[in-house]
Parts: sequence; C-alpha cells; structure tokens
Amino acid sequence: MRTTLLTRALLLVLAGMCFGWLASAANHGHLPGSPHVPKVLGNDWAWLCAAFVAAWPARGWTAAFRRVGLFLIPAVVAYYVSDLFAGTYDQALPSSAGTAGIDGTGLITDVIAYIVIGLLTSAGLALLVTAIHRGGLIGLVASLVLPAYLVYKGFGTARISDDDAALQVVATWVGIAGLAAGVAVILLGARRWSVRYTAGRADSRGAP
Repeated sequence: MRTTLLTRALLLVLAGMCFGWLASAANHGHLPGSPHVPKVLGNDWAWLCAAFVAAWPARGWTAAFRRVGLFLIPAVVAYYVSDLFAGTYDQALPSSAGTAGIDGTGLITDVIAYIVIGLLTSAGLALLVTAIHRGGLIGLVASLVLPAYLVYKGFGTARISDDDAALQVVATWVGIAGLAAGVAVILLGARRWSVRYTAGRADSRGAP
C-alpha cells in the first residue's frame, strides 16, 4: 500500500515536471508545431485543466489537495528552471567577472509567488473535486465551475486579442470547449435526476 502511494506520488511529480518544462519550452519556441501550441500551454486554462485531472481520482479534500500540490509545485519549479536555461533571467549588464549574470532575485520571487498561487489553487480545486464527487445539487454546481471559467476566460481573451491571431483562435476554442463541457454536465445531471425520479416513482407505486 505504501509502495503504491509512493509510486503515484512520484508519477504526479514527474508529470508535473514534464508539464512545466513543456509549457516553458513552448513559450520559448523550442517545441515543433504551430504558433498555437504556446497559446495552449502558456495560459492558465491549460494549468487548471491539468491540475483538475490530477485531482480527479481523489475522494477527499486532503487527498485531492495533496495530488494537485504534487503536480503543480514540481510543474512551477520545472517551468522556471527551464526559463532560467532559456535566458529569461539573464542580466542585461555583465557581472563583475565579465560574464552574463543571472537575476536570482527575480527568479526566486517568481518561483515563490507561483508556488503560493499553486497551493491556493490546490485548495480550491480540491474543494471543487470533493464537492463534485459528493454529487447532488452542490456537486452539479461545482461541476460547472471550471467550464464556466473556461467560457469566461476563453471568449474574454479572444475579444481583446485582435493583435494576436494565434491566441485569438486558441482562446475561442477554449471558450467553445468550456461551453460544450458545461452543456454536457447539465445534460448528464438532468439524465441522472430523471433516472432517480423515475425509479422513485416506480418504487412508490410498487409499495403496498
């Protein structure tokens, strides 16, 4: 049991590191493909959806929080380490040794800030996933939170991105995906309610 938990934790850490590295590499043009790839991986919608997937198997808040944290914190660290090697934090002026310096303060500040954001996100997503698994009306509403955010962020970003055609396309599709997911959640919830209602009426009719 302990070995299984450790293996799952290591897989989440590795997945987070890979995700963070890919997001940074895409932003710096180090990945093959279209200009749309950085717009997908370099925005919060990809990070939120990936973290949500990481949290989904958990059935309690603590387990979900731990799963998201094991994914997001390594992702943040890997992202900024990749940025460091890509030259993002190179100093504009040479150091006293005559070589390019590194903005260590900026790097550490960014890493700490986004780790804190990652922990807050972990808490929020853990609460969301726990509510969804509990079901009922609260679960249905919780299921609509992420799709609603994707609709808001996607269409909102597309509206103000006239100068970036690739971002506009990606953001529009993110909004459409969020809308489709929201409709699917509502339809699935309605179907479950209908089945329970029908079963309840059948049981009441069959009662002596």
